[in-house]
Amino acid sequence: MLAFRQMVVDNGGNLYGLTFSSIWNVWDSYSWLYDGAYPPGSTTLDPLPPQQVTPPFTPSPDGTTITGGTGSLTSIDGVWSFGAPNGSGWNLMLNGTLVGISGGNHATDMIEINSHGQVWVRDPGGANWRLWLEQVLTTSPPPTSLPIPIGISIVPSDNTTISHTAPIGTLIAAITVTMSDGSAFAGSYTVGGNGNGNVYAAVSGNNLNVSVSPIPDYGTGTSEAIPIHATQNGFTIYKLFDVNPT
Repeated sequence: MLAFRQMVVDNGGNLYGLTFSSIWNVWDSYSWLYDGAYPPGSTTLDPLPPQQVTPPFTPSPDGTTITGGTGSLTSIDGVWSFGAPNGSGWNLMLNGTLVGISGGNHATDMIEINSHGQVWVRDPGGANWRLWLEQVLTTSPPPTSLPIPIGISIVPSDNTTISHTAPIGTLIAAITVTMSDGSAFAGSYTVGGNGNGNVYAAVSGNNLNVSVSPIPDYGTGTSEAIPIHATQNGFTIYKLFDVNPT
């Protein structure tokens, strides 16, 4: 997920974000796209005006589906519908705006609400399902009525500093997983390694702790991104957490 140090509205209402690496991206079809021409003189995208929406939204009943290019459903994020024909399906619309993947308009032949107001869309032909998660369409198992993890937060925030000689069991951060039904997370965690593949942290309860001491191959003053995965009922959400061993 991109992080920005500056954001600006320009070129007829388009939203641009400048990353900490000084790279401009533009928000198009519900995804961030690299825009090497901005600023100045970036091509105007002329987005369609979104329909009027009034959050918070009351989701359609779980298990409700629409097909055939007609109808609409409501999730916690808004109103979903079909747009113009696209191959053997139709463009996907959220609140009247195209939803895309990697810059292209995403085609679907079925939209379903399930798991307490979450939305899944099926690729034409039924081969793949995608879940709308944290404002992105992600490849997913088929829809379920069971609660699934939909968010993960970590405190302290990124770039947490710890000593590379910290004893095993030293607290690095506390993890909170948000479930689609508001229940407590009851799944499992998986913690990956740093850029060198070294795993030196593990989760106990909902705490991320040091699991290897001293921390191997650490770089003084250099943040290391550690992937943290939370899985329940067959669905996984993950977050990259920056740790700075000193």
